[in-house]
Amino acid sequence: MIREAGIPNETLARALSALATRDNDRARPNKSSVTQWVQYGVTPSGRLPDYLAEVLSKKLGRDVSLATMGLGQESADLRDWDLDTLKALAALGRIDVDVERRQALRTLAYSIGALGIPADSWWDNMARTGATRSLTRQIAGQADVEAVREMTGLFSRPDQRRGGGHGRTAIAQYLVTDVSAFLRGSFANERVRHAMFSAAADLAYLAGWTAFDNSEHTTAQHYYTVAVELASEADDPAMAAHVLRAMAHQALDLGHPQQGLDVAAASMAGPRYALAVLTTEVGDRAHGRVILK
Repeated sequence: MIREAGIPNETLARALSALATRDNDRARPNKSSVTQWVQYGVTPSGRLPDYLAEVLSKKLGRDVSLATMGLGQESADLRDWDLDTLKALAALGRIDVDVERRQALRTLAYSIGALGIPADSWWDNMARTGATRSLTRQIAGQADVEAVREMTGLFSRPDQRRGGGHGRTAIAQYLVTDVSAFLRGSFANERVRHAMFSAAADLAYLAGWTAFDNSEHTTAQHYYTVAVELASEADDPAMAAHVLRAMAHQALDLGHPQQGLDVAAASMAGPRYALAVLTTEVGDRAHGRVILK
């Protein structure tokens, strides 16, 4: 795959070192390192396989996973827009709660393909899906929505003060247990359902933001995808737009300007812009962000 990409070993080593610098990783491969991998089958150590997948994905214009390179096991990609939202949330949360299993999220590199924005029909179908789902007898009311929002504000404060993904395990645990239980139940009325899914989207966004803060970009992208899906089931275009802008920010930071531009443009398309008015909330200031609602 390195030969297919046409990258000289020395050039590849510099690109990998640049990604390691970006993520505060001390790895500094050189031309000799790449030669060892290619000619003698030595396995790249640490996070170098992730960086290698990212460089090759960008150069070849397609997603390159660790499994594709023979450096990891194939696994389901939770960034697939067509996966059931709550199943994807549960799977992601279970992995992220277990610190050791977080390594499983690195079996796939940051995905350029996952930045492709679904067609207009997908957004309409997601709104209808949320209206018909009810899997348990638990009934959520407006007070439950407010509780989720308060917890989101509580979790956001240490991340703002300290950064580095502080508290993400607690966020993931709350998201995959209490919040998921609400999402699988019934609601006092349709307005409450919309509000609960929107609040869950904001919390999933926060989980992604803390992962982004910690340079765990694959994990962040997973959470952002789930957050957009939750916002879509909430029929909350403005919340979806907010998360899409975070995805665009991440794409730009990782050196994918065209994809970042495409996602940014999608965040301004149709109702994601037409229904928005500028507001700032105390909880949102804790993220250092302004949300369009």
